[in-house]
Amino acid sequence: MPLAAYAEWTEDRLWLRGLLASRDGRDVLRGEMESAVTDAESARALGVALADELLARGAHRFVVASA
Repeated sequence: MPLAAYAEWTEDRLWLRGLLASRDGRDVLRGEMESAVTDAESARALGVALADELLARGAHRFVVASA
């Protein structure tokens, strides 16, 4: 399963971008979030929020298809 992640830190803000795709690349799901981050816990929470959003938009189809 193709999977990508990118993070960019600017001053006190963290921008996360994620991508999941089918093996043939025909079905792609992208998401991104940005938030003020003051510590490792708030950075982790932002990552979890992005993962939850991707799951709500159907990311499970990529995991099931790869199994």
